[in-house]
Amino acid sequence: MSRLLRTAVRNEHGQWIVEMVLLDEHGAERRRVSAYRTQALAQVAAASIERAASRRQRPAPDEEIPTHDGE
Repeated sequence: MSRLLRTAVRNEHGQWIVEMVLLDEHGAERRRVSAYRTQALAQVAAASIERAASRRQRPAPDEEIPTHDGE
């Protein structure tokens, strides 16, 4: 089961909203993360979420997991 996470930043009633967009084989789902007073703060938060998600992605079942045994 492969999932892809992206973020979206949009303006709503004078605040900047950050949403996570989760994509998988069943479709897409949007989840609101938070609201920010400026677009710049919202974009920093969105980039941080994407960076954290990219570090936490699990390898596919048929993908070899790298080892750190000095080889």
